[in-house]
Amino acid sequence: MSWLTPLGFLGLIGLIILIIIYIIKPNYQQKFISSTFVWKLSLKYKKKKVPISQLRNILVFLCQVLAITACACILAQPFIAGEDRDEYNEKVAIIDASASMRTEIDGVTRFERAVSEVRKLVDEAVQNDGALTVILAGTEASYVVQRAGAEYRGEMLDRLDALVAAESFACTYGSPDVEGAIGLAEEILLDNPETEILFYTGASYINPGKVKVVDVSDVGEWNAAILDVRAVDVENYYRFEVDVACYNRDASIELYLDINGVNIALEQYELSTNAECVNNEKTTVVFDVESGLIENGVYSYDYVHAYINEADNFADDNSFYLYGGVKQPLKVQYYSAVPNNFYSGVLMGLREALRGYWDFDIDEIQDNFEMIEMGQGKEYAMEGYDIYIFEHFMPATLPTDGLVILATPNMVPAGADFTLSNWYASHEQMALANEEASPLMQNVNAENITVTRWANIPVYDGYTPLMSCNGDPVVLAKNEENEKIVIMGLNLNYSNFALTTEFPVFFYNLINHYFPETIGSYVYEVNDTVDLNARAPLLSVSGPNLNQSIESFPQSMTFTLPGTYTLLQVPISGSDIVENFYVRIPVAESNSEAVFDELQNPYYPPQEEVPDLDLVFYFALALVCLLFMEWWLQSREQF
Repeated sequence: MSWLTPLGFLGLIGLIILIIIYIIKPNYQQKFISSTFVWKLSLKYKKKKVPISQLRNILVFLCQVLAITACACILAQPFIAGEDRDEYNEKVAIIDASASMRTEIDGVTRFERAVSEVRKLVDEAVQNDGALTVILAGTEASYVVQRAGAEYRGEMLDRLDALVAAESFACTYGSPDVEGAIGLAEEILLDNPETEILFYTGASYINPGKVKVVDVSDVGEWNAAILDVRAVDVENYYRFEVDVACYNRDASIELYLDINGVNIALEQYELSTNAECVNNEKTTVVFDVESGLIENGVYSYDYVHAYINEADNFADDNSFYLYGGVKQPLKVQYYSAVPNNFYSGVLMGLREALRGYWDFDIDEIQDNFEMIEMGQGKEYAMEGYDIYIFEHFMPATLPTDGLVILATPNMVPAGADFTLSNWYASHEQMALANEEASPLMQNVNAENITVTRWANIPVYDGYTPLMSCNGDPVVLAKNEENEKIVIMGLNLNYSNFALTTEFPVFFYNLINHYFPETIGSYVYEVNDTVDLNARAPLLSVSGPNLNQSIESFPQSMTFTLPGTYTLLQVPISGSDIVENFYVRIPVAESNSEAVFDELQNPYYPPQEEVPDLDLVFYFALALVCLLFMEWWLQSREQF
């Protein structure tokens, strides 16, 4: 029980006054009587009433004392607090471990300053007999320590020291998992909703909510950054666009651009210009012939290196590499004893559709049976190509260094593992049917294809039937490590296949299946998911602190360190294929002065508040009862 106005107890002075009254009060009364008889009777009656009279007087005195005490308590305004609140001191410290926390001034990074501030919380928790939880908001949020008290002081400090140790520096190169960190903090709030949450970061928030944001940035920090580099194809020549920005300072920065392996040569362009950066906004600098920064056009390059030499406080975005300036070669040989424009037409269309990654080199060899029978047929290559298309006339053996397409076969090459009995003919158009599911048949509906002549292939060891006619396999495929073959047992002159959309789609699928693009882009951000594929059984991936081999495809990987990564594979041709790509820090991390509208807050469990209980009414009720009792006792004096 507590008292709102303790001065009300001054009313207890009334007890002293009451006692004084009783002390000075006469204990007898002067009465006049008419006779001795009445006096004797009065004495006799009085002797019988004395014990009861004394008890009544004592009760009256107690009622008066209690009434005065009740009045004093009412003046002091008594109440019972609704809740005895827990004074237990508990805090959650979230440390931003993103790339921007690597911003350094006077040899100390933001991350190190944040850890230093959290160390102070350890001592505070020890002194106040509290508990501390430390959460690291890195690529994935994780606990450093969880609800540790004074007895774990040494362990907490050791773990914090490990975060900033050179060999285990915990600050990442990616973006922070703030959402995950807030989720971990919610687990602490479920047990103690009074827990204080602090977020140590260099970013600013207009509305941080209940989370206390502790700014660990320094007023002297600034950053000059290369945000992106692009090579834009303009009429078969490249225009290079470089996005740069300066944060927390307006500056004219010297931008350098080195273009290596220009136009399939060892030549190198070393270019430079000034970039004016103001108001923390991005500036795009264009390097091309029109801008006068490039003297001769660039239609191919090995790689581009853009960089700046500024003494800013964040060096990890001062350099940028761009690859992909040389397309992957794809050599195709088309040999036909009955030439047509169908295959050459679809190959030319694919060359244009896939020009972003492939450089098609198509050789057409048109022959005829009469010259072949006379021994004057044209020569065709059996090695050195990625795709071999033999139409109508088959070679005696198969090439072994690429994909072989046997179209309208007249015989079975040695080692082809299928048999060819004869060709069927029909007066009616016969619709094909889809057979086994395969990536080659994606978006290809065999029912749209009709034929009047098709091959009978009763045995096809190791092949997957894709389309059939009247139950006979017509299109088959094999994809093994050292043997890649497609059989097209139909004649395009007796089919609508080449006139349907299924024909180019089938060949598009064929390229993607047998010659998948190794990588979808040449620039990624740290922690992006990178999908890798290969046309060889093994793909080697090397880069910063990484040397790994992949044997199953497609495969997804994430890269946690910025820098150049190299992909190496040896396909069936036996020639090494080397490709590079660059991983940069996230663009948002370059802005050292980032200001966000709102910080996601954890869910704070509602607390049931018990109201204070006012006791004035109950003391007043007791006072009334005491006064009534005192009156009643006084009224019994004559009885």
